[in-house]
Amino acid sequence: MMVVKGFVAEGKDYLVLDGTKGFMPGPAAMRLLMDKQEGVGADKALVLAGSHEHAAICAFLPDGSSAAPSRRELQVLRGKVSYELRLTDSFVARMREADRSAECLMAAS
Repeated sequence: MMVVKGFVAEGKDYLVLDGTKGFMPGPAAMRLLMDKQEGVGADKALVLAGSHEHAAICAFLPDGSSAAPSRRELQVLRGKVSYELRLTDSFVARMREADRSAECLMAAS
């Protein structure tokens, strides 16, 4: 199971995941998670990465592309959690498989 926190700020849905605990999702996993039909759906996701000593935050768009989070997006983390989701082990396995399949396709090309 993976816990995802949801924030609504300025009319946008943000998902926040802690990638420092076990599974660090990649672009394909984030695309699946943020898909409104197959996953949870969101406008942007922020993933905590690195370690406590060297923390980093990655931002993902629904198409799986990543970028550095803006200052405004980082402020989302200081807001009140709007909702909390618990992703099933089955869905997390689908996210892992999406990343593995994407890596295989990249290696084959």
